[in-house]
Amino acid sequence: VHWNDPTVMELSGCSNEENKPNALILGYPVISADFSFTHAGSIVNNSGLSEVEFTEEKRNYFSCEKNVGPHTPPTFIVHTRKDQCVPVNNALVFTNALCQNNIDFELHIFQNGPHGLSVADRRTTWIDKDFAKWTDMASSWLWNRWE
Repeated sequence: VHWNDPTVMELSGCSNEENKPNALILGYPVISADFSFTHAGSIVNNSGLSEVEFTEEKRNYFSCEKNVGPHTPPTFIVHTRKDQCVPVNNALVFTNALCQNNIDFELHIFQNGPHGLSVADRRTTWIDKDFAKWTDMASSWLWNRWE
């Protein structure tokens, strides 16, 4: 959601909309900097700040759901309800923000499965036939967006 932030554009060497993703595909994403329901370690690691340095302004900046707007690309999200690492609320608050801003999205929440399932097939440690369908769902979603 920060692709158009002047600092991000400067660091990437891009200008205008060169940096804009065509779409987002998010798997069990850490979206919010609201430490009551996020994976605080990920937010801290990705921000480069300590928890103590998270002012209200920084918390708002790093809470992606608070920065959704017309600039936000269409989004595909997959999560599991029983993810004990990244609460499913992260996907829900982001989807709600997408909905409020009329941004196209598709959301799939599978009942079972831990965090980090990846493709959940024979190539990975954890096999889950239901969750493994997400890659075909995401491919179909992308394909249908640009037909």
